[in-house]
Amino acid sequence: MRISYITAFVCFAVLLVAPTALAQDPIDSKNMEPEATFEHTFDQEGTWTYVCKYHASTMTGEIVIEEGAENDGSVEIGMTTQSDGDVAWYFVHDGRAEQDLTVRITPGTTVTWVNNDTVAHTVTETERDFEGDGTAEGPAPGLGLVLVIGLALIALRRRF
Repeated sequence: MRISYITAFVCFAVLLVAPTALAQDPIDSKNMEPEATFEHTFDQEGTWTYVCKYHASTMTGEIVIEEGAENDGSVEIGMTTQSDGDVAWYFVHDGRAEQDLTVRITPGTTVTWVNNDTVAHTVTETERDFEGDGTAEGPAPGLGLVLVIGLALIALRRRF
C-alpha cells in the first residue's frame, strides 16, 4: 500500500499540532502600522521574550513578571528608529532605546506597545533567549516546524 505525500503530510501535521491545540496561543500583535497600539496583561510570574518579525536583529526584548518589580499598573513601550539617523529599530521604555530591552513588571500589569515610528512593526512571542548584546540563543521563530516537516517528507520519500 502506498501513501501519498499529501496524506502523509496531513497526518504528520495533525500529530504535530494536536498536542498544542489546547495550549495558549502565542502572543502576537500581527502587523502594527504607524500609530497602532497593542496591549497585553501579564498575570503570571515568569519571563516573556518577544521580537519584531520585520527587524529581529535589533528589535528584541523581554518582560520579566515578578512580585516587587519597579513597574506596576501599566507600562508603555514605544518603537522607534535609531536617533543618529542610521537605520536600526528599537523598542523604547523610559527613554531607553536599546536591543534586548528588559522591562520588569508585577503580575497583573498591562503592557502597551505603541508604534510611534513611520514603518510597520510586530510584537511577537519567541522562545529565543536574548544575551544583551544583540545575539540570541535558541531557534529562530518557525524554524523548528520547517525542519521537522522537511525531514519527515525526506523520510517518507525514501520509504515509499
